Amino acid sequence: MHSEGLPGPQSQPRRFDTEVRNCCLPISSKGLWCHATKNVGMKIIVVLIALLFAGFVLHTTPSVWAPVAQSTTFGSMGPSDPSHVILWGTPNGWNGTWSANLNPSFSEFGSVKFIVNASWNFQIGGTYDFAIYTAGFPPGSVNTQNSCNVNNTNGRLVRSLTINTSLHSSWAVLTPSIPHDDFSGPGQYEYYDEYNPSIGHGTITVYKSPDVNSDGKVDIIDLATMAAAFGSSATPSPTPTWNPAADMNNNGVVDIIDLAQAASQYGQPI
Repeated sequence: MHSEGLPGPQSQPRRFDTEVRNCCLPISSKGLWCHATKNVGMKIIVVLIALLFAGFVLHTTPSVWAPVAQSTTFGSMGPSDPSHVILWGTPNGWNGTWSANLNPSFSEFGSVKFIVNASWNFQIGGTYDFAIYTAGFPPGSVNTQNSCNVNNTNGRLVRSLTINTSLHSSWAVLTPSIPHDDFSGPGQYEYYDEYNPSIGHGTITVYKSPDVNSDGKVDIIDLATMAAAFGSSATPSPTPTWNPAADMNNNGVVDIIDLAQAASQYGQPI
């Protein structure tokens, strides 16, 4: 019972409804915030749809987006699910599994381990090894006696064993420590056959990983995180939504290229 003249429960305005009505008033500060929040949410949805489409186009157009090293089961030869590249040694250079070109360039992701399996063909013969060097290391300085350390800043990082008639397959494993957040573009490595460095020489391009939350796969959470940073930049000073993890090509701007590259890996384990 309520005393006469006092408002009962049904006549009390509900706080939630009042706040909702106030939020949607365009003349109030709450209304402006609500309107802005709706715009941000809609922007993310639109960008997600666009980047998923763009990513599909890139994924199905090799000339636009160089394929990331194919993921496969490596069996007893190494870890069970890394990025895995197979290259065959020939006197004319390395012959890749998905490319008819010699010494194919391929792409990897920073902080994501990958394996290159160097293989020997008994019909071709020869002696080879597979070594990864820092960017710009010249062929004339490449040899099998170079020091090997993943922390080298100028020189050899990893090397397979020598493959020949006695050993038909070996591998090199590397987790890229590049690109750095210096906005200088994607990272790069040189790869060589150290027995024929002027002939067996190609490049590896390294982009930032699209697995932004590091849960082992590229999913809608990663794409939404990147979409929220769409249009942001690092220079001359970071914009409010800047997120360096979303800048896949490390150029200081999160644009449709970054998002489309991430979308091309949607659903893939990393």
